Amino acid sequence: MTARTPKLVDALLEWRARDRKKQEDAAALLSIARKTYVQLELGGWLPPVRERHFFAHTLHGIEPRLGVALAHACGTTPRALGLPVETKVAAPDDRHAETVYDAAVCVASEAADLPPRTVRAIVAAVVAKLEVAGVTMGQAADLGRAVVSGSAPKSTRGQK
Repeated sequence: MTARTPKLVDALLEWRARDRKKQEDAAALLSIARKTYVQLELGGWLPPVRERHFFAHTLHGIEPRLGVALAHACGTTPRALGLPVETKVAAPDDRHAETVYDAAVCVASEAADLPPRTVRAIVAAVVAKLEVAGVTMGQAADLGRAVVSGSAPKSTRGQK
């Protein structure tokens, strides 16, 4: 085991808890015995070298950070295991960001049938609260998609 293994362990536990998966279900997704999965989750087992590519791609397909965490736990890089490498997109300049923000407010305004001024105030309050709480825009977007699709955790459904 490497010192990086706990990140994999944490990622697996968080994923299973969030998706309400049993260890048996997780083991079946990886085509391993439940006992072997338990050892993986405890940090006591890593796949043999010849099988790491399969495990990394399977985990990456479930959730990209799981594949990355496995690569790091195995003492290698995601690229070495053939995982897609995320490219960083340059942050837009202030004028472009303002244009995109205004467009988003207009779309939300039309969807909510509210004046843009009202929607702008609501959006500003939401963004400020997310920033203070340390929630990334990616996390907020994922939660928003889950709420719209009806797959959000029960704790967030129906809240106003």
